[in-house]
Amino acid sequence: MKLDLSSLPTLKEVANAVTSVSPLRLAAGAVLVFGAGKIGVGNYEENYKNWYSTLEKPKWHPPSWAFPAVWIPLKVAQGCAVAMVGEIAAADVTTGRAPGVVDKVTSVISSASSSNAVRALAVFAGMTALGNYWNVTFFGRRQLKKSRKVMAAFWASVAATIAAFNTVDKNAAALVAPTLVWVTIATALNFTVVKLNPGKGAKED
Repeated sequence: MKLDLSSLPTLKEVANAVTSVSPLRLAAGAVLVFGAGKIGVGNYEENYKNWYSTLEKPKWHPPSWAFPAVWIPLKVAQGCAVAMVGEIAAADVTTGRAPGVVDKVTSVISSASSSNAVRALAVFAGMTALGNYWNVTFFGRRQLKKSRKVMAAFWASVAATIAAFNTVDKNAAALVAPTLVWVTIATALNFTVVKLNPGKGAKED
């Protein structure tokens, strides 16, 4: 999967693509993205307030309000992207129906397994899982050293999602692209905070 930066769409093209998707699908995409972001992460707000606030941070650390202020629009954009790719995936899966029940099921499975859209959604699911796992690792378990590896994997998964979406719909890829910018900043912050706070996390083997 290769991402051709020269082929990225304009803001107008992205906006037109989003408005062409039904409101119901957009709403479903938003629910899926925001809901999936909560799976397995637990309640780490207490650790954020009582532990993370005590850690030494770089001077360029964003204010606390910046994190939801950035993540919410990013999640909305991701929801739109998922709705767009999901619409194509649904069309792929329902194409070429056979008259027999067995043939129909076989056709659907074959179509789904070979669809770029379905694969792209699977990559996105992996990205979401890694993002959740980083929250568990860093805030939940306070495993600072391990969090760097998880964050690096998360960054790679965001890049992979953009590339996968680009094979389906360049507008969907463009909607996820800002997430990579923010995750790049988050990665630098993660590595810096770990470096500035030796011995302040949980004991790791």
